[in-house]
Amino acid sequence: MTSSHGHRLPALVCGLVVACLVSAAAMPAWAADATSFDPTRQLWQGIPGLERTAQGRLYVSWFTGGPKEPAPGNTVIVTRSDDRGMTFTTPEPVGLPEADGTRCYDPCLWIDPRGRLWYFFNRGNRQTAVHSVVARICDDPDAARPVFGPEVRIGFDVPFAFRMNKPTVLSSGEWILPVTHAAEPVPAWSTGYTDKQTPLLHGVGISTDEGRTWRLHGAVAAPPWPLENMIVELQDGRLWMLIRTSSGVLWQSHSSDKGRTWSDGTPSAIKSPGSRFFIRRLGSGNLLLVNHHNFTGRSHLTARLSTDDGATWNDGLLLDERSGVSYPDGVQDRDGLIWITYDRDRQGDGEILGATFREEDVTAGRDVSGKVSLKQVMSRLGKSADLAAVIAADEARIAAFKKPTVDALDRIFSPDLHYAHSTGVVDTKSSLIDVLTSGKTKYVSIDYEDRDFSFPAPGMALMTGRVRMTAVTPEGSLDNLLSFLAVWRLEDGRWRFLAWQSCRTPPLVQPGR
Repeated sequence: MTSSHGHRLPALVCGLVVACLVSAAAMPAWAADATSFDPTRQLWQGIPGLERTAQGRLYVSWFTGGPKEPAPGNTVIVTRSDDRGMTFTTPEPVGLPEADGTRCYDPCLWIDPRGRLWYFFNRGNRQTAVHSVVARICDDPDAARPVFGPEVRIGFDVPFAFRMNKPTVLSSGEWILPVTHAAEPVPAWSTGYTDKQTPLLHGVGISTDEGRTWRLHGAVAAPPWPLENMIVELQDGRLWMLIRTSSGVLWQSHSSDKGRTWSDGTPSAIKSPGSRFFIRRLGSGNLLLVNHHNFTGRSHLTARLSTDDGATWNDGLLLDERSGVSYPDGVQDRDGLIWITYDRDRQGDGEILGATFREEDVTAGRDVSGKVSLKQVMSRLGKSADLAAVIAADEARIAAFKKPTVDALDRIFSPDLHYAHSTGVVDTKSSLIDVLTSGKTKYVSIDYEDRDFSFPAPGMALMTGRVRMTAVTPEGSLDNLLSFLAVWRLEDGRWRFLAWQSCRTPPLVQPGR
């Protein structure tokens, strides 16, 4: 097989077409074991968590896997450092996706009063509408070879539940775990994006036996998109719940009975772009809030201080002014040093970042302790230049499919394009441009469930996976889940779309159904 440019296409490409499609239909790419996880081949990463042990070991978690979040291939991972974050171990999975499309997401690290390291995360399946909170516990996080115990489901008697943030130990000794939940089954990754969907509610899991059992209390409502609540205990004994929303401010609720009942949700005065925040009581008794301040979108991540139990906040210490910074988590160690982690540019640089500072730095708004360290890279996606370029080219192709113009498609498509639809119809470059720009077929959405890349020969890239495509055609609306193999070729310094072949994927059969 030779192109008109004189480049011979590797026989491997032709031979793999049928094999890849059959393989993808039979076994999802997200069905994996720990030995198959390769941190250097991930396409995105973010949503970090952080803890520091009594002996100074630093643990950092985040999640990755699949083409984005949410996706069935999402995997939660952990890494650790014994040199104050200068170097880290190779990231390892703590929770793996399952063959039925159950993903793992939103990990959180927490050291309990006994010194055990908890690794909380969520599992969710949009097909079966099964969503649950789980945890694994490491009894000795300072061991030379730390081991996490088996995965344990934290049972809440609701059809949909997840959690994002650390528990709080109350003055009563009880443990309070922030929980977001819904009263009805949710056949999606989540709900509550609009007021027309099943609403998300906010409460707490309360444990009176050091985490052996948890009971759910509270159902606080907030405007879309409500999620990722956090709890602090105020000096007067009340609990203060803050809730992320997309309304421009965080919402709030209070409990006067240690979390058993909660007041109706109301808007707070704390502005928010609609992103996770971090709040914690410091050793001094003051409150630390890490949130976006004087922001444009997710920019200007700032540590702020309140000396009056959250009634007012100072302007604080600017941690990162760049756009695309989000999802802070952290801890104050025994020496008073504050450790914060957050992410930046999840699909691009995919950075997991760290910052350290002391309370006096937040009070002054600048480094007065000599301990301020900002924008420290803990992990970055290891995408090669070729991989990054092919991903960018494919994103441009998707955009051009949904909003087609002749010029854009001409730049993206190879002159030798061979596009085999799942129906068996084959288009060339000119015929596919005509189909797209004439409006005969209008692509509404192109949503990858899995997307993987390999480079079998110089200047050639294979892209495989599963994608859900919705489109409007002369025959009516289409909503297809497809297994596919695509080929990209480097032509005159530009990656161009050379070939596509797909087949419809039947729904995964659940055992016993």
